[in-house]
Amino acid sequence: LHSFPTRRSSDLFDLEDCHFTLFSQLKMDTEIGALAKYADLDKDIYTATIAEANKLATEVLHPVNGPGDRQGCTFEGDGVVKVPKEFHGAWDAMKEGGWIGPSADPELGGAGLPTTMSVVLQEMFSGAAFAFMMYAGLAGAAARVIAGYADPKYREKVAEKMFLGEWGGTMCLTEAGAGSSVGDNRAKATRTDTEGVYMIEGEKIFISGGDHDLVDNIMHLVLARTADAPNGTKGLSLFLVPKHRFDLETLAQGERNGAYVLGIEHKMGINGSATCTVGFGQDKECVGYLIG
Repeated sequence: LHSFPTRRSSDLFDLEDCHFTLFSQLKMDTEIGALAKYADLDKDIYTATIAEANKLATEVLHPVNGPGDRQGCTFEGDGVVKVPKEFHGAWDAMKEGGWIGPSADPELGGAGLPTTMSVVLQEMFSGAAFAFMMYAGLAGAAARVIAGYADPKYREKVAEKMFLGEWGGTMCLTEAGAGSSVGDNRAKATRTDTEGVYMIEGEKIFISGGDHDLVDNIMHLVLARTADAPNGTKGLSLFLVPKHRFDLETLAQGERNGAYVLGIEHKMGINGSATCTVGFGQDKECVGYLIG
């Protein structure tokens, strides 16, 4: 009935279908290319990017998926988590290729690609090694929030560190007594004498990438409630809580903040992703910076 071209077993991603979707259906090279922001990008650049990404996914990411799931993550105590050993080489490859923030502004360490291309790359990479990509995906997502809404005096510098893969990121929403009912969150944020600086207390569960040894520092985005805030979701605020405190001007890393992993879980198929319970301000003061 239909004749399909023969594909090699190593062709795990359908490049032909991808090209058809992008260029024949979405007309990305002509319609998005008409925008001044992407005027320097053309079909040749897009296809070359996809080919290089496919090579990374096939030759670097896919081979670490199985071993990473079999090894899983290791909780070392004192809030330290180690990822499968093969993940380190894959992370270095992601950093060197600029794949963590492909649609981020080049001034922030990104490649400046259209979001449409970023979605293609995420699908490709996640299909190759989903547990591994949890770290990169969260770093990029948290960096976008920080770049858009955090304090102007540090947001671009911090976001760049994250898009470059030097720092990681998390999203700390869920609590034991408030799963899908986010408005029931009980984590507290207490004002200090310094504007925008708070002390964070509470515990979060199911935190992907809550700690790992791929990066020097981790930026936790934490939902917490100030003392004068109303109940429900409208009373929640978002805070940047670093694993290690840092100088807001130079980003020089300081002492360990009071954000510690209390344990890790094992989830079928993504054992290589560190799913953590994280405690804030339990045994040590935990500094958080108000985002909004």
